[in-house]
Amino acid sequence: MKYKVYITLGFHTSFYHSWRGDTPDEAGFGTDIRIVRRILEILNDANNHGLQACGYWDFDIYWTLEKILPKHAPDIITGIRDRVQAGMDEVLPGPYNNGANHAATEEELRAAIAWSLENPHGSGLRQLFGQVTPVYRPQECMYTAGQNRILREEGIDGIILYYAGVPFNTLSTFIPPLTPEQRYNPLLLRSLPEEEPLLLLPCISVADIFNHTSFEIWLLELRELQTSGKVRSDMLLHLNEDADMDTWLPMGLPRALSWFPNTGGLPEIIRAVNKYSWAEFTTPGKYIRSHPPFGEILVRQDLADGGFDGSYSWTEKYTSLMNWTGLEQSRLHTRRAEALAANLAPENRDAIHRKLWLGVDSSFFSRLVGLTTTHFGMSTPIINEERQAKAVEITETALHKAIEAEQDAAVQVCENVETSETALYAFEVFSSSDECGQSVIRVPLLLPPGIDNVEMLDTSGVIQRSSLVNVEELSEGWKAGDLMFSEILAPGERKLYQVRPGILKNHITSCLPTLANRWLHVDFSEKCGIEHLLLGEEPFGETGFLDPFVTYRSAKKPQCWKVQDYQLKGLVGESWQGIQRARLRSEIAMETPGGKRSTNFEFTFILFDDLPFLIADVLVNFAYTQPTDIIHNMQQKLRRLIDLRWVETAPFQIRPSLGNQPGEILRVWKRNYLGVTSFYDLNYGRINPLNRDLDSFNHHVTAGWVAVSSGKKGLLVAENAEHTSSMAFCPMRLRELEGRQQVWLNPFGSYYGNQFDYSHIDPNSLGVEMTLAVSGALKPNGPSFNGQSLHFSLLLALYLGDEPPQDLQLAANNFFYPPGVIYLKSPQGVDLQTGTQMRETIDARRRALQSESSAPLLAPTAFLANPVEKGSVLVWEHARDARVSGYEIEWFGGEKRLIPTVDRWTVEGLENGVTYSFRVRARSGDLVSPWTEAGSCTPGAVREVKVLSEGKGLRLGTIVKLVRSGLRHAWVTGRGKQS
Repeated sequence: MKYKVYITLGFHTSFYHSWRGDTPDEAGFGTDIRIVRRILEILNDANNHGLQACGYWDFDIYWTLEKILPKHAPDIITGIRDRVQAGMDEVLPGPYNNGANHAATEEELRAAIAWSLENPHGSGLRQLFGQVTPVYRPQECMYTAGQNRILREEGIDGIILYYAGVPFNTLSTFIPPLTPEQRYNPLLLRSLPEEEPLLLLPCISVADIFNHTSFEIWLLELRELQTSGKVRSDMLLHLNEDADMDTWLPMGLPRALSWFPNTGGLPEIIRAVNKYSWAEFTTPGKYIRSHPPFGEILVRQDLADGGFDGSYSWTEKYTSLMNWTGLEQSRLHTRRAEALAANLAPENRDAIHRKLWLGVDSSFFSRLVGLTTTHFGMSTPIINEERQAKAVEITETALHKAIEAEQDAAVQVCENVETSETALYAFEVFSSSDECGQSVIRVPLLLPPGIDNVEMLDTSGVIQRSSLVNVEELSEGWKAGDLMFSEILAPGERKLYQVRPGILKNHITSCLPTLANRWLHVDFSEKCGIEHLLLGEEPFGETGFLDPFVTYRSAKKPQCWKVQDYQLKGLVGESWQGIQRARLRSEIAMETPGGKRSTNFEFTFILFDDLPFLIADVLVNFAYTQPTDIIHNMQQKLRRLIDLRWVETAPFQIRPSLGNQPGEILRVWKRNYLGVTSFYDLNYGRINPLNRDLDSFNHHVTAGWVAVSSGKKGLLVAENAEHTSSMAFCPMRLRELEGRQQVWLNPFGSYYGNQFDYSHIDPNSLGVEMTLAVSGALKPNGPSFNGQSLHFSLLLALYLGDEPPQDLQLAANNFFYPPGVIYLKSPQGVDLQTGTQMRETIDARRRALQSESSAPLLAPTAFLANPVEKGSVLVWEHARDARVSGYEIEWFGGEKRLIPTVDRWTVEGLENGVTYSFRVRARSGDLVSPWTEAGSCTPGAVREVKVLSEGKGLRLGTIVKLVRSGLRHAWVTGRGKQS
């Protein structure tokens, strides 16, 4: 038999994690250093004893090779370099920034790829190792339509993605089952039918091995396919796993149990391969040079290896939304700064460009490293608090530098513009879009005492239609509000308007029960929120169209808590011209261990007379429930209090009526950050009938919008980057009843439930059960929303046909990145240039108004003291009081320290083995809150946590399967097949 079974091992080397921090011990990247050093020892020891043993290393560059290893473990770089230069191992590129490639712009993606090979800091793979195999392993296997061209142009020949039978997968549930020759050989990959394909190396993870009993049994299964004649080719078993996984190391079982499979780590794999003459280690570069692709696949979904085979683990927790919003706004303000700078002299334009794009101090560089996937997940339901603090620091830097550049440009643009002496405000709106289109514009205003309404004029003095909305009282008689109107702007165009006090007309005191224009008709109801939603005469939504809920485990089982009724509320102080508005308020009251707690909703719907879409502004204040559960496991080694009873959040769940018939497949349309519009079909049930009903799926990166269509009718939903945004803002749920598909959309929420089924490729589910038991990436994200507030704005566009019409796509793009505002003249005491500055000023006045309260200050909650080497890491939840300006810590005999408004603090210089007691309270000027209850800890080294420690999460049935699997392994391998 001339065919062989080849084995390649990939060590995914990234020391910057969402569940661990930035210290060189077991609470941080010390775990990585320990395990990678041991992997190198195992490989070298095997080679020194004459055994085959090799693999490849794929890296994140910025964090691991540039920041961590040179300082803390340069021997690892040397050790890998020695093996590469000796021809044993290979080095493969991953993104320079450890970034979310599927949500990167073209500039960000090109930098991530190119700088992984060579960069100005000397940390590129060619610079460190000399030789690089041009097969790309994207972080978290993130991939989107249109990337093939860019990867090829940057010198990449191939890509590595998971074709797995467990919920750590990117391909297997989206395509019909591959033949064995295809599954275990290179393929060609397209994301669009018209693009050039890219070489694909499918891979597996450690969890897949359990589906096949053991690594050795899997080798024997592949050999059986060859010897039986079912497969007439070489086959490649390709394992790629995080290099910090404890499973690479022997578990150290008692000698009597050393035969048990999947406990011997890398040495067990090496022994299995060297046992058989037909098995051979290889590396990706060597294998693809002698083995052409065995076929081609087209995958239309946007890929990531998180929960529900998609972006769940990075996009659906509260902190992920906040971190992404800052990053997205840095892009928006960069575009605005560039649009304004186009009007400046070359030297001034160049200065703006440098601030935005050049060097490590630029907004671009901060945004690039801010795109690191671990700033968003994959840890669920929260990320390590140290990682969260780093994410906030980096994204805020990217945002502030872009805002500064926009303000610098705005100051210079304003210098020579004349305005009326009698105007209350004069402002310009300007487009940063590449296309001409109609935009919805909101101009924030501060109104001096005595002014209740305004009117807007163009440069000819003609009054233009505009509406004053969201009016609120501030201190000393001032008011704040938004001037809202629509305008058509060409690329780079600026339009000047002036605002003067107006007569109070069209003054609104009540809420409209119906909104209607020549396209849309919406009926509101206090019973169901939205009773009818029509495009012309065509119904798109009826009772149940708007259906927010929270799933919370009030008893033993989770319970879905829903809104019982709605109240139509007046919009006091507003005046409308050319728009109609309606506001609904509601609440969800749920039973908790601490009593009844309420989540409050405010939905404001806006319909312009001359625009064919509906806008929904959503404000949600989630209930706060006392955290009593402690997260402390293999990944999260520092404890955190949390309420794990939260499961799902659906602040604006909608269920469109799309007119599809039984057997007809719904389609999802999406636009990514490369500007590519594409689709995928919800044909999962045809690939595996057990995936007809999906509790959650999020396979659509959303650079602004996503749409669902039956081919006859469609609904497009767009986000607004000025409010809240996400790289994939709209998870969905799929049900099939009597052959008819129904989809629910959940913008800025998070679904949960059963993961995908993989029985169409691996009937044994043991690997799935093991993954569900130990994975830190597949937990409900609901707990992250406990006590938080969300404010987001959506565009809802109904249409007939399949793909959204181009005019609606353009409107959605302009809604996502709305025009900017420059203030040329403002009332005395309001000195600013941009809309961002105005919003910051209004927020400051709100806080000042709140600070006037003399009510007792609320205390922080969920306080814990974690022991570390010669110190303690204190964690808590912020006091739910807007007045808080800092905290005070007290410990050990009354020593105190004042600190900023953070939720984590490390006390250093303590003595190991001594027990310390700590407490914390909030401060605001002279006000202080009560102290938290004291938390105690005894400093000492953070201990290793073995994978066996997660065994407590295994069900009895899974343990029985493990024992049976072990006995099968012993029986089959004991016969020692050598054929």
